[in-house]
Amino acid sequence: MSTVFVKATDIISEISQNPQRVIFVDTCSILNLINSTHQKALSEKYISEISELINLQKSNKVWLIANEVVHKEWHDNIEKVIADAKNSFKNTQRNSAIFIHLSNLLLGTNLQNFAHNLFDMIENNLKQLSMNFLFACKLLCRENDQTLKASDRVYKCIAPSKKGKDSFKDCEVFECFFDFSSKLRASGFQEKIIFFTYNTEDYGKENEPLGQLQQDFLQINAKLVTNIGHVLAIAKRQV
Repeated sequence: MSTVFVKATDIISEISQNPQRVIFVDTCSILNLINSTHQKALSEKYISEISELINLQKSNKVWLIANEVVHKEWHDNIEKVIADAKNSFKNTQRNSAIFIHLSNLLLGTNLQNFAHNLFDMIENNLKQLSMNFLFACKLLCRENDQTLKASDRVYKCIAPSKKGKDSFKDCEVFECFFDFSSKLRASGFQEKIIFFTYNTEDYGKENEPLGQLQQDFLQINAKLVTNIGHVLAIAKRQV
């Protein structure tokens, strides 16, 4: 089944019928559903919190938005992300087996190692959940003026672009977000608009967007959020 990418005007028309808070999701936030199984910087609650966010979207209590570039990046990277998680699991499994053996030998315990094929058992479920997150989002189509503006950001090295790094896709994603949010605000939308990413290196920290990004976020009255717990609190209207 082919993926449908939607024009900004069509999504804005839908939002106007149910003006809930809007969360634009960057690629890393979707892939982190897998990364959270082994990266210490990510919350151990990441998967359950993303599941809750998806349920809020299904209940029409929040809008999740991504775009064509995010969709392609997910497909280009998902297998590598899963492979990295699997390798990390194997290392964890080996360390666990050593300590279980030592405990049984030295302390007389009778501990059992966890199933050697545990990751294989949950791998497809993790991939499916990550895919569910991607397709819970309304996917904006790529527009030519956004691509041109992204090229200009890269040429002028304006954040999220950086010297010595291929930042074009990051800039395309942000220009799509900026263009969509501008049009959404122009339609009279008053609710919160969030850009959800864990890429603090290129975007900056919450309340401290890098360089021109600070002015960009102010211009469209939007907020950079880099933590799933905060995103979920916003979606649930707790903040």
